[in-house]
This record gives sequence, structure tokens and C-alpha cells, in this order.
Amino acid sequence: MITSSWSMWHILALVLAVGSVFLIYFLVQLLKQLKDMLKTVENTLAQLEKEIYPVINNVEGITDNVEHMTGRADSIFETVQTKTVDTMSAVDNLKGSLDIIKHTLFLLINHLSRYSKAFGIGFKVGVGHYMKSREVIASTAESNTTLLTPPASVIIDHLEIKSG
Repeated sequence: MITSSWSMWHILALVLAVGSVFLIYFLVQLLKQLKDMLKTVENTLAQLEKEIYPVINNVEGITDNVEHMTGRADSIFETVQTKTVDTMSAVDNLKGSLDIIKHTLFLLINHLSRYSKAFGIGFKVGVGHYMKSREVIASTAESNTTLLTPPASVIIDHLEIKSG
């Protein structure tokens, strides 16, 4: 058995000391592994930051471009809308003007149709009077002198017979 010099407390203290040494040894190993793991995580995060930073810049650039294009598109749509409203108002004004012209032409044609019979009769009387005055002038010109050659007078006589 155990000698008196080695008591139970001594053995227990010895086991606890050996256990504490193993515990400290494994704790040191654990701390080394944690340190290595933290370095790896730090390196991974630094590498991710290097790789993600250009991606974030690209996304920001794309977002800025989209905002710029959207702003341009809004400006274009606003311009088109303004031009459309201006065009529609011009078309409405033109339509009103065409209605006025149509109404004016209708009134003119209406007045002309009222007076067309009188105009026709007046035109006939005027042409007849002109022809009679021309015959009177021609008869006085023939009585004084003969200006035309015989074939021309035959043509004129032929025309006078047909018209008379």
C-alpha cells in the first residue's frame, strides 16, 4: 500500500499538478490554433475586401449610370410631352382655322350661287355687246379701206357666217 510519507493528499496534489500541466499544454495549443485561425480569417477578410471593393465600385458606377440614364430619359419624356402638347395645340388652332376657311368658302359659294345666274346673264350680254361693237368697228373699217387680202377676207367671212 501507500507509505505514510505519501498520503492521499500528496497523491491527489500530484495528479492535480500533472492534470494542470496537461490542461495548460492543451490550452496553449488551443490558443495557438485560435491565433492561426484569426490570422486566416483576417487574411480572408482582407482578400475579400480587395475583391469586393472593385465590385462595389462597379455597382456604384452602374447605379450612377442608371440614375443618369433615367434622368436623361425623364428629360426626353418631358421634352416629348411638351412637344406633343404644343403640336396638339397647333393642330387644334389649325383645325379652328380650317373651320373658319371652310365656313368662309361655304358663304362665298352660297353668295356666288345666288348671283351666278345674274352673272351668267350679265356675261352673255357683255360678250354680245362686245361682239356687236366689234362688228360695227369692222364694218366701218371695211367701208373706208380694204386692209385684208382676198383669202383672209374669205376666212373672216366664213367665221362671221358660222358665228352669226
